[in-house]
Amino acid sequence: MNDVKSLIAEMENLEEELKANNGCLRQWCPTWKRYCLCKKLAKTTQRMIDLNAKSDHFNPFSHPIIALDIEYHSSQNFEFFNSTKMAFDQLWKALQQDGNFIIGLWGMGGSGKTTLATEVGKKAKESKLFDRVVKTTISQSLDMRRAQGEIADMLGLKLEEESNTGRAKRIALRLQSGERTLIILDDVWAKLNLEDIGIPIEGNHQKSCKIVLTTRRLEVCILMGCQKEIQLQLLQENEAWALFQAHANVDDAAQEVVAQAIAKECKGLPIAIIAMGTCLKRKGVDEMKVMLDRLRNAKPNNVDKGVRDVFACLELSYDYLAMPEAKLLLIMCAMFPEDHKIDIEDLFRYGVGLGLCRDLNSFEIARRHVKAAINSLIDSSLLIMHSPEINKHEQEYVTMHDMVRDVALWIASKQDHTIKVNYTKELNEFLDNEAIKDFYAIASWYDLMDYFNFLLDWMLQSLRFLFDSSTTFDLSLASFEGTKELKVFAVIHRYSYPSLMKKPQSIQQLSNLRTLGCNMGFR
Repeated sequence: MNDVKSLIAEMENLEEELKANNGCLRQWCPTWKRYCLCKKLAKTTQRMIDLNAKSDHFNPFSHPIIALDIEYHSSQNFEFFNSTKMAFDQLWKALQQDGNFIIGLWGMGGSGKTTLATEVGKKAKESKLFDRVVKTTISQSLDMRRAQGEIADMLGLKLEEESNTGRAKRIALRLQSGERTLIILDDVWAKLNLEDIGIPIEGNHQKSCKIVLTTRRLEVCILMGCQKEIQLQLLQENEAWALFQAHANVDDAAQEVVAQAIAKECKGLPIAIIAMGTCLKRKGVDEMKVMLDRLRNAKPNNVDKGVRDVFACLELSYDYLAMPEAKLLLIMCAMFPEDHKIDIEDLFRYGVGLGLCRDLNSFEIARRHVKAAINSLIDSSLLIMHSPEINKHEQEYVTMHDMVRDVALWIASKQDHTIKVNYTKELNEFLDNEAIKDFYAIASWYDLMDYFNFLLDWMLQSLRFLFDSSTTFDLSLASFEGTKELKVFAVIHRYSYPSLMKKPQSIQQLSNLRTLGCNMGFR
């Protein structure tokens, strides 16, 4: 490299000298000095060729940086309470004990299981108990490739295999390398075959690889064969008030009495406490009393007894949203799968298609209104904003806590806007059900379709919204007969196929279509 720098400097000097010695008679009669410079230039050029040839023998001395593991997920606002510290200490002790290969952390949705497991993982990394701590979210609709991809990224592993089985074998080989690895499987809903993901369950690797899974159900811990089961309890009354106060900032004695009663109605669930505290910020005593009365008298129907109070709290946060656009956006977000990374630009496009900003004169103004609505939801603790830290080319996105999502779907059904989110049936089979004609919207995320043929003659009302994410279908075969009122049509596809790029012949029948989205999701 020093030779190259020296040679570049020498060439620059030669060029300057050549410019200064152009010869006489407009270069038709070159001078002796110019002749010498040209000869020197020829020798220098040969040295450049020789240096370039030597560069072919360099061995690579750099490698891609490994993505951050648990530090990237760690919460900056984690706060210990006695209730959470007890579970934290139990989990930390279980990780240090031999024989605990799988440890289950269970508790009510919104109780802070994900945050607690993440903080324990962070401590395990900082204390050198494990070399790597990786985390992936399972959720109700397991996306095997996404889970494998997240684990591989945090292990610094590149997966080139096409099949899930091949990818699983590659991950298993990496986990059996002897490096001490803690794997956090977040939000597990049913028995999970660890080997399908790539986590080997037999052999000496258990000494260096351990698993923490979080779930709402103790039954899942039992089915997964957890050697240790730890329950995360809800907050005590004084803890709930401390968390509530941190978000509400109540400093008036008259307000404090009412605010404490509201905090008590949240029944110790952190997500409800934070949402209500945020909602109460800068509210007067009378508004607080109205809120307390509504909470005490709210009796959500068709909701399990154990979560009625939580639903009532989150519904009230929804009711107190000042912007109608924010309410519609929240309902739209609930149509995505749990833990989905929702692109903000997508929300803008779908929202405009649904008439969210119909009275505005330009897209730029509409985009500002949608962004303001999203900020309102974030400020109300109903959405979570994420800014890319590892991949700077990623766009900002939002996620929704699964409990908030449940409440949003429940609110939509109460407003006669029932949203059906389909995970279990092929779309054509699903559309045969006559009941779907009464739905406000359909979101189909079934991953095993071999073809795609829309028969949407039931979509005749004004606001209809359809997602689909399948692995193999031919969009060119789609039929849009009877769907003239369709306003937004979006295909979100995780893996691309050439047939997806063909435009269906019948799409010109969608005379009211405002937004057509096609996200191929290349990987």
